[in-house]
Amino acid sequence: MNERFEKYINILIAFFVVELVVLIIGFRFFDEFLLIVQTLFLVINGVIILIMLFLSYFEQKRRTVSIQQVLGKEAKEALSFGEIGLVTVDENYIITWMSSLFDGSASRFIGEKISSWIPEVSQLIRGSTEEVLFEFKNRIYKVVRHKEGQTFFFKDVTRQEISTKNYENNKVVLGLVHFDNYEEETQYEDEQQTQIIDTQLRQPVVKWAKDRGIFLRRIRTDRYLLVLNEEIFSRLIKEDFEILNQTRKSAEALDLSITLSMGFGKGTKDFAKLEEFCNQALELTQGRGGDQVAVKSATEEVKYYGSGSQAQEKGSKVRARVMANAIKDMVLNSENVIIIGNKVMDFDCFGAALGLSKIIQSYGKHVSIITKSGGIEEKLAKTVADNYDELSSNHHFVDEDEALSLVKPSTLSILVDHHNYSQTNGKEVIKVVGKVAVIDHHRRTSAFEFDPILSYIETSCSSSCEMISELFLYQKKTVELSLLESTILFTGIVIDTNHFRTRTGSRTFEAVANLKKLGADPQLSDSFLKETYEEFELKSDIESSAIRFNNYILIAYDKRPVNRTIVSQVADQTLKIADIEASFVIAPITNDRVGVSARSNGTVNVQRIMEELGGGGHFNAAAYQSDTESVLQLYEKIYDILNKESEKQNESNTTQ
Repeated sequence: MNERFEKYINILIAFFVVELVVLIIGFRFFDEFLLIVQTLFLVINGVIILIMLFLSYFEQKRRTVSIQQVLGKEAKEALSFGEIGLVTVDENYIITWMSSLFDGSASRFIGEKISSWIPEVSQLIRGSTEEVLFEFKNRIYKVVRHKEGQTFFFKDVTRQEISTKNYENNKVVLGLVHFDNYEEETQYEDEQQTQIIDTQLRQPVVKWAKDRGIFLRRIRTDRYLLVLNEEIFSRLIKEDFEILNQTRKSAEALDLSITLSMGFGKGTKDFAKLEEFCNQALELTQGRGGDQVAVKSATEEVKYYGSGSQAQEKGSKVRARVMANAIKDMVLNSENVIIIGNKVMDFDCFGAALGLSKIIQSYGKHVSIITKSGGIEEKLAKTVADNYDELSSNHHFVDEDEALSLVKPSTLSILVDHHNYSQTNGKEVIKVVGKVAVIDHHRRTSAFEFDPILSYIETSCSSSCEMISELFLYQKKTVELSLLESTILFTGIVIDTNHFRTRTGSRTFEAVANLKKLGADPQLSDSFLKETYEEFELKSDIESSAIRFNNYILIAYDKRPVNRTIVSQVADQTLKIADIEASFVIAPITNDRVGVSARSNGTVNVQRIMEELGGGGHFNAAAYQSDTESVLQLYEKIYDILNKESEKQNESNTTQ
């Protein structure tokens, strides 16, 4: 309704109501003449109201003209052909006119605010976006605004949007499914038992793919190729790849350690790229322990799903022997070797570097270890300082600048206990050295930021010291360690297994037994790790700050600078509390860096939680460090992640 008419009509209606009330009262108190006069006024007022309503309607009809009347027949036909419409508004964003693009039911919005018809248009009015989409009567319209003017342009994009959606849904996705540990579990089984394993594990995977319209083809005894589209893949994500849990439970019922690893490639029309992506994704899942899904896309970062179990220890030592030979060949073909540790070196990293240095020395090659850059953990620093003369007489310790001066055309650099730039103490060396190798026990992150010629990542191992100790067994030349060196390697295993309580397997104890033969002294190791009274007091304070989440998780924090080792020890210690399945400890580890140490008894996947922050680690031991976030900010982030995980679990339980 036109605002000018609306104002007068409202006044007249108010007079009409008053006159009607007066007339009703007047039947008792007025004489006949006054009643006639009052009735006459009432009738005249009513007639005027009707005339005003008619004029208002006429004015609205007059303004609701067609595009043909305004712009001419050709313009109307052009806009109709292009399925384009116009809507004009006044200064209060009230619709004053609309073209004939919409059906007749849309005209009822004339005289109302445009945002009451199209809520999304508020974004255009605020200028937060240049166009919006909205649906009306099973049609999809794109809306843009003419700069700061009073006209909104509408285009019917129903066909385009449906075509785009169909195109996106039908993009090809390639996948690989791998049965982890299948060959190890079946190589000594008889034909009948192998048939049972295939029936219980392989057939459900075939049925799972068939039920979802996925093309599946076996390409190896333990591997399948998958071909599907984006629409099917989005359904798999909603299901959270339930086949992983199904396979794990079936394997457990057969007393087997077989799990599924899946890698998917998507986001490109190039089939060669898709194959490369899904192979890389599968390699990532296996490098992270298996029993999960990795998705590599041309347009997004790698995403992970699943990971409901820890990495299984591999009974076969074939890979360790192969890697030992590969490392020997690389060393012999290099002029010299530079061993690169991680930032704030700990016993595991330092011990692995010492052991690797001894292996390389046995082949007569010059080797240096970067220890003087990036920092060193406090207790290790004291151990090194107390024994520096002995250590420096057997090993060449350098900083990053010295290491750069040692780089030659065939120099080999080996990263131990880490595999990315963000954690290394020799970033510039990695950039200039032609050959880079990696030896690590942490779950592999999305992608290397360099191209290693060898990647030995074994997540089932307890520590890098365990991995290096295994390599000793496959060297053609005897590797001799001093009591101090073997004890430092032993200490690295002790710390990373929390005194052999977690992440230990038979091979862990074999490595320890071998180190003991080489002279490792547990009492000397214990002396390296003894804490001061001040440390004991600080740990007690942090533990007392712990807050319980969902009755089985503890979150503790302290705002004072705390040694990184203490943070880890508190996280380990809180797991000893009855009914506690996971713990998170947050504290500043330097003046400008905050660290988080996460531990689990194997029930909660803390590695996945730390990855959401940007960190990583193992299924039951992970960490994260930040230079930009405060202790309280990290506490709130972890609390939010745990809340989301809890809600997901509740939803899953409800659906079951």
